[in-house]
Amino acid sequence: GDEPSHRRAGRHRDEIVVARTFTNFDDYWTTLQGGPSLQRPLAGLTPEVHATYQERLREQLPTDAHGQITYTARAHAVCGRVTR
Repeated sequence: GDEPSHRRAGRHRDEIVVARTFTNFDDYWTTLQGGPSLQRPLAGLTPEVHATYQERLREQLPTDAHGQITYTARAHAVCGRVTR
């Protein structure tokens, strides 16, 4: 039929999309430094490398006219069931 194969097999797949807006770069940077994935690596940088990384990141981030930074993230969720 017209039903996707993953649905016929008893599986369901969804895309989850979330957006997060930071007030400005300082808000973003504070959150980033406290996050579990980057907290340890950032702490291991020399002050000079840390400052360089921070400035390069600031230059590359998409900001709106008010200085806000909005990021969108996507994840795929799969749910299945066992049939006997």
